Amino acid sequence: MVIAVHGITVLMLGNGKIDGFYLRFTTPKQHSLVVGNSRAAQGIVPSVVDEYLSGLNFQGPLFNFGFSLSTSPYGPYYLASIRKKLDFSTRNGLFILSVDPWSISREAHLTDKDTTYFFESKSLPYNMHFVNSSPNIEYLFKNYYKGWGDMIVANTVRTVQAELHPDGWLEVTIPMNKAKHDARIKDKVQRYRSENFYAKTFSPVRLDYLKKTIRFLKARGQVYLVRIPLDHRLAEIEHEYLPEFDQLMEKCSAETDVPYLNYFADNELYQTTDGNHLYKESAKLFSKKLAEDIRKHMLTRGERLISDK
Repeated sequence: MVIAVHGITVLMLGNGKIDGFYLRFTTPKQHSLVVGNSRAAQGIVPSVVDEYLSGLNFQGPLFNFGFSLSTSPYGPYYLASIRKKLDFSTRNGLFILSVDPWSISREAHLTDKDTTYFFESKSLPYNMHFVNSSPNIEYLFKNYYKGWGDMIVANTVRTVQAELHPDGWLEVTIPMNKAKHDARIKDKVQRYRSENFYAKTFSPVRLDYLKKTIRFLKARGQVYLVRIPLDHRLAEIEHEYLPEFDQLMEKCSAETDVPYLNYFADNELYQTTDGNHLYKESAKLFSKKLAEDIRKHMLTRGERLISDK
């Protein structure tokens, strides 16, 4: 009976509409990854990037391995999980690393523990030993109840619909009428000012782990740092919080010799669901633009088309 219940649960989780994480742990090891928090998980569509990079010589397809602000800031635990997910035979992968001030921040009240304490250490995906198993029984016993609750509520009670696609993209469908949209942004602005602006502070240690992540992936392909656009009201908060962020990323880019693609000036070109995450149609448009820019960069570097070989 227990086995049958678990079997049914696994089948349900596999449709991507009940759990927001499960499919990321059942796919095989990957050659090319999107890395970052929920801004990346919702804002970069691997299938769109693959389409517009078609013919270029990199080991695809691209897979979105982004999670959330509370579970995947840059640090030793995220890097360890990326190591598990990456196919070590990779020599020509594509790696898109989403960056924002929060991804290199720590809890402000833990100043003296900046080098030893990482708030995400006990959360998913770091309590997972197996990240490439299908079905993933470890996830079923340890974590599925953490990821499915919000999805079930969203997909049955509320008007929000969420679906995790096989390529790792989290598609969120939500009413975009002006009143509800403005209310969500207002709520997000208030939360970021109260929960993030004063509760977090820039962490040189996390920035260092971003560089370690870049260097690890760069040995296995091409790496791009990307700042995803967001609503101007959230952008103002980020600028107030860490005004030197772009300078930090430009310096990081120079030190590691990888491009920094900054789309912060394009905030008004794309629509968000809540000020922070791109709406699904804007995510596709942004992914197309991102892929076009990566393609130009690859060709400028002298990359040859597969068909030319």
